[in-house]
Amino acid sequence: MEPAAGPPPGPPERPSAPDWLSGAWWRTRLVLDGRVVRHAGIAVWVHDGASFLDLRGPGPTGLCGPRIFAGTTSWAAPHLRWHHRFDSVAGVEDLDVGRVVLRNDGELVATGVFPGPDGSLSYRERWDRLLGPSDVTVRVDASGVHATSSRPLPLEIRLHLPSHPQQHQR
Repeated sequence: MEPAAGPPPGPPERPSAPDWLSGAWWRTRLVLDGRVVRHAGIAVWVHDGASFLDLRGPGPTGLCGPRIFAGTTSWAAPHLRWHHRFDSVAGVEDLDVGRVVLRNDGELVATGVFPGPDGSLSYRERWDRLLGPSDVTVRVDASGVHATSSRPLPLEIRLHLPSHPQQHQR
């Protein structure tokens, strides 16, 4: 496993991610600290240019949801930084950075480290494409998150938001 706490010195970050990242992705595998997490919960990531929306369903680990977060990204190959503008979890720090690569077989692999309840956890996620870049749009601005899809996603997502959702803005 190759944990990445942040981008190494090198090319400056640019606001948008590579074109191949745009679209809707479904997490098909999660490994935490070298152990495969079975029944990790649903995870769907929608990316469009420099904007993203991430939806996580509940899982038995307690680390996998339910959670919704959205914002913008910056890219310093091969590292992507997710800047959470809106997050259903209050007090999240803007330390969400991972190494993201697209393999020859079309699978996207993200690796990195994030803070867990008992210290840092390394992760490795495998994502499969649900929809292509021309099928989805995501925009994040001061008024909120705007996401559309020209085709239905092959799953059902039900969101139950509190009457006063917490916003995390940076």
